[in-house]
Amino acid sequence: MIIAVVSQKGGTGKTSITTNLAACYAAAGHELMLVDADPQHSALDWHADRPATLPPVHALHLPEQNLFQEVQHLHQKYPLIFIDGGGRITAPARAGGSALGGGR
Repeated sequence: MIIAVVSQKGGTGKTSITTNLAACYAAAGHELMLVDADPQHSALDWHADRPATLPPVHALHLPEQNLFQEVQHLHQKYPLIFIDGGGRITAPARAGGSALGGGR
């Protein structure tokens, strides 16, 4: 499953929702990847501050030009992927939608 949290407006809680979903699924024992597609890298900041004693959340940043292709490769290894999108409808948002089977 690939879940992309995107919005055309900044400051709506996309990173909070994405990181909390990742933490909840990790706590339930799921192996997952958190993809930070936001140029601000807020999800990666969250990941860097996450205590090592908590269940693992794998995380990385993917630039918009690589998002769709790389998410497909990641999905072969991680059954669950959360994408934290930027604060406007950009290429990452469209790529995330495409990864979910939506159109551009």
